[in-house]
Amino acid sequence: MNTAQKQHPQNRQQQLSLAVENAGFGTLKHMTHASNLENILKHGLQSHGNRFQQKDISNQTVNDRRSRRDPHFNRSLHDYVPFYFNPRNAMLYKAQNEFDDRIIILGYSPELLLQNEILVTNGNAACDDTLYSKSFNYLFEIDWDMVFSTSWCQGGVYDNERKQKMMSETLIPAPQGIGKHYLRTIYCQTEQIKSIIEKHFSLGHINVVCDASLFF
Repeated sequence: MNTAQKQHPQNRQQQLSLAVENAGFGTLKHMTHASNLENILKHGLQSHGNRFQQKDISNQTVNDRRSRRDPHFNRSLHDYVPFYFNPRNAMLYKAQNEFDDRIIILGYSPELLLQNEILVTNGNAACDDTLYSKSFNYLFEIDWDMVFSTSWCQGGVYDNERKQKMMSETLIPAPQGIGKHYLRTIYCQTEQIKSIIEKHFSLGHINVVCDASLFF
């Protein structure tokens, strides 16, 4: 294979693998309350406000703005399942302050990006200046150093642009839910929550990991 072929693989799976490697996010991350896990495993990961949801962790003010329609497929943002590339962002900070160690992060296979009518954004999808793309190749254009910032305060100065970029996301249409065969890892804050999940559920291929570095 020549250099040009390596840089521009023809196979979509190869293209996606290269894009994910370039970005460095591993899995697509969705944060939720631990009480929602049972129904997620049974019925798949659903879009906002579904009938299986036990605990809503969303910010209502931000969520009201997500009733807008996307510029490519004219769907309400609420009709998609949202995933973050960097879950350690402002939404997680608020959710942890409210629900503490009951917040878990679900890591899903990037192969979800091969589905039709997905969206990739360069910031929080609810923000007016966020750009949308309907191709996972947009991953090559995102400023990943900004996305994976450790804080939206730099030198004691609040940086709203950085805060929004840290919430860059992908939106996946899933009218029937996203099945657990795409779920790779459940990230927990404490060994106690990890132990409870492992004892309560038969998880098969799904790993349960205590990774404090993903949380505040």
